[in-house]
Amino acid sequence: MATKRMMTRLLAAALVALALVPAVAATALADGVVTIGKVQYTLNDMDVGGGVTVSWCDPAISGDVAILETVQGRTVTAIGERAFYHCSDLGSVEIPASVTSIGMSAFEDCTSLSSVGFARGSKLETIGVWAFGDCPKLGSIAIPASVREIGQYAFKGTGLKDVALPEGLEEINVCLFQNCAGLTRVYIPSSVTAIGGFAFSGCGKLSTIDFGGSESQWRAISGHGKPDIEPASFGAPDIASSAPASIEGAKVALSATSFTYNGKVRKPAVRTVGGKALAAGTDYKVRIRDGAGKAVKSPKAAGPTRWS
Repeated sequence: MATKRMMTRLLAAALVALALVPAVAATALADGVVTIGKVQYTLNDMDVGGGVTVSWCDPAISGDVAILETVQGRTVTAIGERAFYHCSDLGSVEIPASVTSIGMSAFEDCTSLSSVGFARGSKLETIGVWAFGDCPKLGSIAIPASVREIGQYAFKGTGLKDVALPEGLEEINVCLFQNCAGLTRVYIPSSVTAIGGFAFSGCGKLSTIDFGGSESQWRAISGHGKPDIEPASFGAPDIASSAPASIEGAKVALSATSFTYNGKVRKPAVRTVGGKALAAGTDYKVRIRDGAGKAVKSPKAAGPTRWS
């Protein structure tokens, strides 16, 4: 009888579990939200071909973050507005090639963000307003060649030291690099025809501008934010404007004498003095000769003078 009751309870529990499974799956699809780690992804379209947007991140996230390229078989195409806003302990982020847009204030006020990497073959087209604003530790960024629009204040208050804007960009927007106190050099492509007000305001160390076009094209650029300094060069850029290429599979060759320590104990060639074995804790006098075979009277030791 007890066995029968136990079997009945197990069967009832199994039926309840089976009933709950479709409900959970349906809720996940209805919400269209998937959380992986501390990053939230939103399915833009419930059809299988719909893209995915990075929509939110736990502000407590820290260290390095690699944004996924696919979620549930769908391609991640955007980083949404304020997705990583004020994630003050975020150290670095890797953005997949599939992302075409970075939304407004996506990484604004990420005060520890020091590295932003774009995958090879990046399809990024748009960097939104304030996207990386007030990220003081962001010292460099290789803006993908595919970018055609960068919003106002996108790099305001960052730690950028030199930057190359991509060919195809037509406007340097208002306050784009405002208060980038450490910025010293900028490459401006020939495609730029306008520079918005205060684009380089507060960039006291900016001393070098390289322009991809001709001198006449430079003169024709409109806008109130054009720097007072003249370009140091015209024509091809001195700073690469594309994302770094992968060195996966690269081979590095070193000569046999490149390093003296290989993790193994190297036994000395001299083991005896005057026919007697070297003894630990004993001081020995050593005569040093120069290249001509003459004794050196007062040699200077570059390293330790006693060995055990």
